[in-house]
Amino acid sequence: MRTMFKNLLVNRDANVATMFALCLGPLLAVIGATVDYSQISNLRSRAHQASDAAVLAAANSLMSEGIVSAGSEGNPDETQRVLEFLNSEIPKYYEANMYHSARHSFSGYEIGYEPVTGNIELTVSYDYNPWIMGIFDQNLIGVGVTSSVNVEVEQGGAISMFLVLDSSGSMGWQDRMTSLKTAVGQLNVQFAQTDPDKEFVRAGAIAYSHYAHRTFRLEWGFEGVNRHIQRLAPGGGTNSSRAMSIAYRELDQTREITEHEKKNGQQPSKILVFMTDGANSRSRYDRYTKRTCDQAKRDEIAIYTVAFQAPEAGKKLLQYCASSSSHYFDADNAAELLDAFRQIGAAAAEALALSK
Repeated sequence: MRTMFKNLLVNRDANVATMFALCLGPLLAVIGATVDYSQISNLRSRAHQASDAAVLAAANSLMSEGIVSAGSEGNPDETQRVLEFLNSEIPKYYEANMYHSARHSFSGYEIGYEPVTGNIELTVSYDYNPWIMGIFDQNLIGVGVTSSVNVEVEQGGAISMFLVLDSSGSMGWQDRMTSLKTAVGQLNVQFAQTDPDKEFVRAGAIAYSHYAHRTFRLEWGFEGVNRHIQRLAPGGGTNSSRAMSIAYRELDQTREITEHEKKNGQQPSKILVFMTDGANSRSRYDRYTKRTCDQAKRDEIAIYTVAFQAPEAGKKLLQYCASSSSHYFDADNAAELLDAFRQIGAAAAEALALSK
């Protein structure tokens, strides 16, 4: 008996298969958790973007249609009208900005309104059906996001934004220019929702290749910028220095403050959006661009930068120019580019909306 037991201990036949079988379950669990939680994170991100847009649009409609009036805090009749309106309109706005997947099911909306503070809150919930974790008896996973907006602040924001966009030859590869135009179109939708009467947002743009293209001067609303960008065609090398200098001067001029004072009585937040898919053709172009970025930061112009499938040299320049690490976006594909511009649009309207 003792000899047989010793033989079992030293026997190595089929050990690899045995160990693989023992490890297979935990390995599948880890892979399943990684896949499923990646899907959950993607769902949460898309739902948050859609809920931000929904509360912004609903708050704007409340003000523009006169449903909320000054000095009526706590009026029960108005509060009831507001809640009825929100419950009717928010789902429409949300569904227009959100697409669904077979892997999750919508649980419902929770819509709240605080009449004293003027705060609107939207919570959306989903039940996610795991891809692989279900094998291990992991049932539906709840996913929820919350966004809020204050209707009393809705008319307090004023923005001047200037886009500096790469239109060099490489933007013609892999539909990059098409993706950029889609992203700018999304910004146009966001600003149309938050400032439909073109009273608080002024926007301008310039494209660049090896030279600075025609400047679209700052004007009220975002529609003109969108039309200008939709006509861009890729071609040429890369030199961001001149275009960045023009954008800075446009934002920094005294006339820009005067325009807002006459229209809305506000001091505008100034925003510069700098995007490239490449690197400057000469090192001196980087030096000139950095000099402009330094000047803009000193003058309290917020700089958002977007690297779209850019090489390391292009990324380093954009990281330098960004006002902070949270102002820099590294987009590897069209979906990430669109998401970056959505986030910039939401940040630009931060006087109108606050997301949790």
